[in-house]
Amino acid sequence: MQITGQIYEPYDFTLSVKNNFPTEATFNIEVIPCNTNTKLQTKNLFCVNSIVKIKKDETVMVPFVFFPFALESHKFQILFKDPKVGEFQYDLTGLVDMPQVTP
Repeated sequence: MQITGQIYEPYDFTLSVKNNFPTEATFNIEVIPCNTNTKLQTKNLFCVNSIVKIKKDETVMVPFVFFPFALESHKFQILFKDPKVGEFQYDLTGLVDMPQVTP
């Protein structure tokens, strides 16, 4: 998945998440920055709720905030873990634009 935000501006978005496991699960959400550039290892992606409960075959919208501080692409792994059911991940790339300047 790919998103685009403006530098120094928070960008709110939702991620559509489906529980494909055969039972209801309570997932802990962990965001891991994956950039090789050490300057970008700061956390620029935040999950509004760190825990989400999803019924079997249900899809929910999980809110996130992308807040970029550098004009480079940012890569993240978003892990959804339930120790009783299993885990899965989404890979996300955050692109950064310059802010809109009005005369």
